[in-house]
Amino acid sequence: MFGFTLIGWVIFRARSVEQIGYMLTHFGLAMSSQTKHYGFIVAFYGFPILLAELWQYFSGDLLIVTRLQTIPRAAAYALVVVWILIFAMRQSQEFIYFQF
Repeated sequence: MFGFTLIGWVIFRARSVEQIGYMLTHFGLAMSSQTKHYGFIVAFYGFPILLAELWQYFSGDLLIVTRLQTIPRAAAYALVVVWILIFAMRQSQEFIYFQF
């Protein structure tokens, strides 16, 4: 919703259609090498989760992973633990309202 609000502000702020196009392409929507890198990382780690979700959806069984045999289930759980360790927050962040 916040993104739609920002785009709406651009539309009402701009004086021409060309200016709308310029503003929308120059405030962070352009792809950089770092954006592509992080997009690849998200896709790489998110794709197996998406596959598991699709498997659950098409089988109609939300607990299908728990019904796997021991070794594939242990591998899936180990993979999730590794992802948690990789993406874990390294330091605590103070809540924003405590800064005021």
